[in-house]
Amino acid sequence: MKALLAVAGFLAGYGLSVVSGIALFQLSGHAPHFAQPFWFMAMTAVYGVAFSIAGGYIATWIGGYGAGFAVGVATFVVAMLSALGDRSHPHWSQVVALVFMCPAAVLGAKLRVRRQAGRRLG
Repeated sequence: MKALLAVAGFLAGYGLSVVSGIALFQLSGHAPHFAQPFWFMAMTAVYGVAFSIAGGYIATWIGGYGAGFAVGVATFVVAMLSALGDRSHPHWSQVVALVFMCPAAVLGAKLRVRRQAGRRLG
């Protein structure tokens, strides 16, 4: 049962992060693999961090800390593969994922763990 919850947590957390990113680029009309104005890259970083924290938090809430940590790892792996797979375009979106979103997902997982520990102590 724990393994199923871990998988479900990971899928929910990572799914939230991925779907929110797809929605941002689809609704804004900006392409993630082409040069963009600085304001859009900065806004994307803030947006991505918020959804990565939420994704790590939700994954941990459902499946435990390992599921939340896995959201950060998966974000890292996909960003690296994307950057290595296509060297012809700017890699600003992958850099945002690597530098900001991966740690944010782990932060979200840690926030959930701290909240649970606080409830046990209180």
